[in-house]
Amino acid sequence: MGFGGSKKEKTNKVFSLLIISILLWITLYHFASLSDNKDLSLVLFRISGSSVFLFFIFYYYFIILFTRENKFYEQLGKLIIIYGLLFSFFTIFTDLIIKNSIVESWGIYPEFSSFGRLTFYGYVILLTLLINKILVTKYSISTKVEKLKIQYFITGFIIFAVLNFIFDVLLPVFFNNYKFSWAWNYSTIFLIAFTAYAIFKHELMGVKVLLIQVLVSFISIILLADILFLTNNLIMQLLKAGILITFLYFSLELIKGIKKEREARRELETAYDKIKQYTLELEKVNKNLTEKYEDLDALLSLSQTSSSGSGIKKGIQNILNILPTKFGYTKIIGAALLRCDEKSNSVYAYITTESILLKKGVSLLPKPALTDYALVVSEENRHNLTIEAILSNKIQKSEKLTDFASPPVEKHIAQLMQKAMGIKSVVTIPLNVRGVKLGALMLMFSKPLREITQRDMDLITAFSQQVGVMLENLQYYETLNKNIEELTRTKNNLEEILTMKNDFLHIVSHQLRTPLTAVRGLISMWHDGDFDHYTADKMKGIKDRVLANADRLNNIINDMLVAMESEGELKLVFDSVDVEKMIREVVEMFKANYERRGLYIKFDKIEKGIPIIEADPRNLFHVFMNIVDNAEKYTQKGGLDITLKRENDNISVKFTDTGVGISEEDKERLFKKFSRGKKSNNFNPNGSGLGLFIAKQILDEHHGKIQASSLGEGKGSTFVILLPIKQPISAEVSKLDLAKTGVSKQGNSQNNESPEPQSYLLKKRKRGII
Repeated sequence: MGFGGSKKEKTNKVFSLLIISILLWITLYHFASLSDNKDLSLVLFRISGSSVFLFFIFYYYFIILFTRENKFYEQLGKLIIIYGLLFSFFTIFTDLIIKNSIVESWGIYPEFSSFGRLTFYGYVILLTLLINKILVTKYSISTKVEKLKIQYFITGFIIFAVLNFIFDVLLPVFFNNYKFSWAWNYSTIFLIAFTAYAIFKHELMGVKVLLIQVLVSFISIILLADILFLTNNLIMQLLKAGILITFLYFSLELIKGIKKEREARRELETAYDKIKQYTLELEKVNKNLTEKYEDLDALLSLSQTSSSGSGIKKGIQNILNILPTKFGYTKIIGAALLRCDEKSNSVYAYITTESILLKKGVSLLPKPALTDYALVVSEENRHNLTIEAILSNKIQKSEKLTDFASPPVEKHIAQLMQKAMGIKSVVTIPLNVRGVKLGALMLMFSKPLREITQRDMDLITAFSQQVGVMLENLQYYETLNKNIEELTRTKNNLEEILTMKNDFLHIVSHQLRTPLTAVRGLISMWHDGDFDHYTADKMKGIKDRVLANADRLNNIINDMLVAMESEGELKLVFDSVDVEKMIREVVEMFKANYERRGLYIKFDKIEKGIPIIEADPRNLFHVFMNIVDNAEKYTQKGGLDITLKRENDNISVKFTDTGVGISEEDKERLFKKFSRGKKSNNFNPNGSGLGLFIAKQILDEHHGKIQASSLGEGKGSTFVILLPIKQPISAEVSKLDLAKTGVSKQGNSQNNESPEPQSYLLKKRKRGII
């Protein structure tokens, strides 16, 4: 009856068999109870009882199909079929179930044997409880619409079960009353009614037409049987026949209408299925687009990180750090950038993700530095999948970290690292940009290889390509930065050389030309006889002026020669020197100059027992002279305080004046060649700009230091000299006694130099004059 139209054909067929078994059950029982033939009634009762077993078989399978229960219930159904068919057979063909029919004044009813009653009612009760359990379980996990359908179904079944229990179990078994046992057969009407309502109201299983056809057939049979067998009055027979015809007419019209509705609904279902299919396709496309967007967003984040230009290591570090968060759905727990070293032809772990897990794993390594674990990229090491990835330029996968890390890491340590970090699989992608093997990218996952999807592989491949290009670009960026820094240093050096050149030209044009012009002018006048009429005293003054300007030229040239020599190898002659006596002699030498200008010069020894030091006396004397001389030249008021003390293995000489001070700008170039303060010419226009430069060179060769400080312009200056008491063994000694040369380190010629200081020179040691 129209099984093929429904999508749930199997369920519809079982439901149809269920309805047929109910009709047989009720109809045969009804006719058996009305028959006057006891033997015929017994046969009908047995067939009706057999239909009960068939009904529960069909009903159980209908519930299994309807609720889509698991295989356990399907396997149980096989036993139910076997026992149900056996009991059905025994019921029809033997007296094991129904042994007789009993005639009473109110009618006929079947008599069950003791075995039959136990078997029949036990089977019915067991199947009733099992079916209700399945329905309740299904109801608890169903949607709201499905629950409403099942509610009608369960309600009909409960009424059916309760009425059966009352009229066919409770009264006959416990009260031996079979008078109303016929009533339980009609309890199926409630089951059919509620099921039909669920069908019409909620389109349960889509079997409207089928069920209506069954019901119409059933009612028609009942009406026809009533006309033929139960009605003896002709007029009533005709009336009932008219009712039957009318019923059949309207039923057929109803069926036609329902069929049209079913066709329309099929068209709607077809359209709905297409819409659903399109929706699923759109959802799939949307899902793909969403995944693409997520992947692009993650790659864009990496691109923004790489374009920051923060330096190669920091840039790569940043992108490795965001991997677990940006690519979280891939279950990447960390990564390591393996870099190739062209010089050693080896690969080593350059940078790893900064995470607690990876730090925990790396802490297991015996050597702290990742660069200690380098492996030569060669054919002999191709068993290491990292080397294989680099040489073959192909992605390598494994669920063992040892396949990538051992060697150089020992296997048991690599296994401990994998366990500590929770690594389930490793993928290594070669980084090959424009044919250059830059290294490889090792990615560690917290899921096995079988769960790594194609989407994961596409994403990490795109990521690795970006890392490779990024690595190349950042290397270029770093190289460019180095070149820019080198060019900047060269530019600064050139500017400094240009300044020195200008200073030098200034000295040549001014410092040398001025005294030279004065000397040439005086000698020319002398040569022309302009001084012939001068007295001897006046002529001596002219000679003194010539000599003074010649000395001035000599001193400037000597300073320049010493400065040039000090840039090479400045050779010293070391002896034992009493610094205290040397300073006192310098003070005595300049005391008259200070007093003539109304300035003071004081020397204070802070502590007793200042030790004798090892130094070159002539050059050290020149240093002290230069600082004392500068203090006098650049001080207008006040004077100079000199202090001497010991500091551990050094002696400290401090010169504090109340002069013009030092600006911040001048401090930076104070000890450079040809460097003078901006206001120097206001006080001493004849300076060469070499005095402090030479002093620093001499003190550097003594392994000493000179430091300058000032509170600012007009607030005086302080110079502190530190000298070691004992010179290091490696201190070089001059091969040539500078006293025998034409140019001394003190900036004076042999023929015109300061008085030779002798008291501070304790003994001539010339130790190791090489």
